[in-house]
Amino acid sequence: MASPAFAFQGLSLSGVGPSTGSGDFSIGYRFQVGASDISVNSLGFLDVEQDGLQTAHNVGLYNDAGAQLSQVSVDSGTSAPLIGFFRFATITPITLTAGQIYRVAGSFQFGTDAFASNLVITNDPAITVLNQLALEPGPTLAFPTNLSATTVGGADIQFTSAATAVPFEFEPTAGLAILGGGWLLRKHLKKKATKV
Repeated sequence: MASPAFAFQGLSLSGVGPSTGSGDFSIGYRFQVGASDISVNSLGFLDVEQDGLQTAHNVGLYNDAGAQLSQVSVDSGTSAPLIGFFRFATITPITLTAGQIYRVAGSFQFGTDAFASNLVITNDPAITVLNQLALEPGPTLAFPTNLSATTVGGADIQFTSAATAVPFEFEPTAGLAILGGGWLLRKHLKKKATKV
């Protein structure tokens, strides 16, 4: 039986500072899945100051040819769960194939939320970021065709992977069996010591 899968975030950010930029665009990154399939279950948008989004943002997941695989709206305010610097909304889980390339992007409107620039990006080992910036001009969500190594931030994914190491979980049945075995052993040793 496969190991239990836990949710992991595509990107971890540091050195984050707000930047408003100019213009409207779809912004995110391009990445390749590692040696094992992953199942994406949430898409997110950057909340630089971690104080809530001023407006809702549409976020899309695409294959490298431009076909949209999923889309969701991340609500304004603080209702969307904040993980790191991103607020996430759940999607119907979708499997991304090992070795294949994908893009994720979220719509950004000038004068609303800030994005981040000159930040340090660390990706989860289950994926490899090929282009830290994937961008497409325009006011509505679109497949990002402009690629560069600039670190800006925008959209992100959450996923599960059975191949990723997971923390220990307490199993009630097994735990009770261990405790019961320990109690019986202690009783046996105590009885033996009494006879001596």
